[in-house]
This record gives sequence, structure tokens and C-alpha cells, in this order.
Amino acid sequence: MLGSAVQHDHGAPFLDSAAPELKRLIETDECCAELVQGLRTRLAALIDEGQRRGEIDPRQQAAVLVGALFALLSPRSYSQMLATADIPAPEVNDALIRLYMRGIARDPAGIGRSQ
Repeated sequence: MLGSAVQHDHGAPFLDSAAPELKRLIETDECCAELVQGLRTRLAALIDEGQRRGEIDPRQQAAVLVGALFALLSPRSYSQMLATADIPAPEVNDALIRLYMRGIARDPAGIGRSQ
């Protein structure tokens, strides 16, 4: 199932029209759901650690940051981005990483953030 859902285009993998079936599988299959939850838990722990170390804005809730990362990496959004942007996939990937990491980074000046 996973092998047929992953397609390589522009040098980067993304889910094609099988995404709805894969989503259903992840939501209903206990093993897949446990894997996704484990990933979310580990990401939240990394975010918590980054907050303790002063690298990530401590005013942000870890659950929100984890959810934002999953949303940012949505297969549908990603494939649409590759299809409409005249940017190679590695550059898109780098831009997404910079966007997320700068967005959650601690802002010492507090610019643009509610206090």
C-alpha cells in the first residue's frame, strides 16, 4: 500500500491520489495510529527540550508546533507547491525547514509576538 502511494516527482517523494486511502489507513489501523502518535510524542519532547534550552519560543505550546509541522508537510500542499512553483524540490524542502525553524525560534526582541 505505502509503496503504491509514494511517487517520486521532481526528485522528492509525495503522496498522490492514494492519499485519502492512506489517511484512512493511518486513522483506522491501530499500528499506524500508534506510529504516528509515537512520532508526535517524540517531536513534542524535542520541542520541549528546545524550549528548555532557549532555542524555541517557550510561549508556544508544543502540541500546536507539532500540529503546524504536520500541516506544513501535508502531502497535498507539498505536491501542489511542487506542481505550481518553478522551484526544484530540494529548494522547496530547504525553504520549508527555514520557515518552520525560524517561526518557532525564540525571538529575543519579542518582535511580532504578544507578550
